[in-house]
Amino acid sequence: MEKAVTNCCLAALLLCATLCGCAKDTVVVHYRVIGQCDSMGAFLINGQEPPGPDVPGWAYLFIQVFAIENNSPDAVDFALTDSKMFVVQSDSHWSFDLDWVVRSPSPYIVPAHTVQTGLYLPYDAHLDGLDYNNPAQDAATVDWSVGYDSSGGPGVIMVKEPPGAGGQVQSECKRLQFHR
Repeated sequence: MEKAVTNCCLAALLLCATLCGCAKDTVVVHYRVIGQCDSMGAFLINGQEPPGPDVPGWAYLFIQVFAIENNSPDAVDFALTDSKMFVVQSDSHWSFDLDWVVRSPSPYIVPAHTVQTGLYLPYDAHLDGLDYNNPAQDAATVDWSVGYDSSGGPGVIMVKEPPGAGGQVQSECKRLQFHR
């Protein structure tokens, strides 16, 4: 039911934007929350330790982009760029640009007038200001929204599926399960 309501709201938003003339080149990015974790300490990237210690009260949020719709009438090639994606929580914004953890192509180019599905593009961001002792547990209770800085390009709508809080919770990031 929630997915139907979300899809209905998205369709209404796109229709409204199209009718007012402001969605001529809108891109829709679909993503899911993989999970939250506390410690990068044992997370080896290309056999190397992460650059710097974990910070108490920080958690890491991992998402996966799995579909991108770039098929609006006036579509242009779209470059999905990790540093333009950000987590929104009240007055804080955290960028998805921790390239040393997971590496998705950035920018990832989506040609005009195409829909790409079955993508596996993981991204991660750090989150601060959480419970000092259990930051990932704290982070898992929040319905994180992901935004996109679309300045200088087409408008971007980020759609989380399924909606709501979720994903795995692990103390060590290496224990998160990344599935294709």
